[in-house]
Amino acid sequence: MPLVTLPMFCRQCGYNLHGLPENRCPECGQAFDPNNPKTYWRHAATLSRRRWAKRIIVALLTLLILSTVAGVSLWYPWHGKQAAVQMVRRYKGYGGGVVHTTAIGLQWLQCLLGNRGGFLLQRVDDIYIINSPVTDTDLASLKELPYLRSVALSGNSKLTDAVLVNLENLKQLQELYLEGAQITQDW
Repeated sequence: MPLVTLPMFCRQCGYNLHGLPENRCPECGQAFDPNNPKTYWRHAATLSRRRWAKRIIVALLTLLILSTVAGVSLWYPWHGKQAAVQMVRRYKGYGGGVVHTTAIGLQWLQCLLGNRGGFLLQRVDDIYIINSPVTDTDLASLKELPYLRSVALSGNSKLTDAVLVNLENLKQLQELYLEGAQITQDW
């Protein structure tokens, strides 16, 4: 009766190890012991499965890293603007403090984020503060709102020329309404 030999494949590269003169893979140099099944594989497909498992793990880790970077890149600009938004909303109890926002970004991204994450795409367009004791230092946070198009401040007698310094770098600003402010210079 002929001797039945079990298949042996290199654990490193998958090379067929039958009929070799020495117990070393000629392809990669990995040593093996024909008497110890832990030093070789019995199925050639195992190498392919391990390679695909590694590829899938790398793909999932890459997806996780990219989604984390995307989330942080959306969250960080939104978070930086919240001081200005909270300052405006703080004056709502005095009679006026309204913030209007507009969603930016691609439509598919807005749909993907939905109601729970859509706030990350909101950018402040308009600010209205009416009859509130707002000061120049309160409005210093407005310079963090690059998409601001209009600012309406009325009934604020504590505002001076310093408020204009906070607003001068806003490139998108189209309308500025200052009623009751103590502004002496033209802008």
